[in-house]
Amino acid sequence: EGEGQVTCWGDAADGRTAPPPGPHVALAVGRDFACAIDAASALACWGAMPNGEAQVPAGAFTQLSAGDGFACALDETGAAVCWGRRGEFSQPP
Repeated sequence: EGEGQVTCWGDAADGRTAPPPGPHVALAVGRDFACAIDAASALACWGAMPNGEAQVPAGAFTQLSAGDGFACALDETGAAVCWGRRGEFSQPP
């Protein structure tokens, strides 16, 4: 579609194929969910998120990664922030 727009397909359960409107500048895909950084540097996640993946931190972010039940991002200061897996990743490294 348009530049920076995310398009998903496949199993539509739990909103897995319903990303928020863009534009987005980064995308990371976990097991059954995905997250993106939008043009304003904010995070959004969608899909199946039983481990707390939907509890996206507020702030401005520059990089993003996702795994099996968790996601991590770097904020504008370079600090790592992780969430998901029922809070197991809520403490900074």
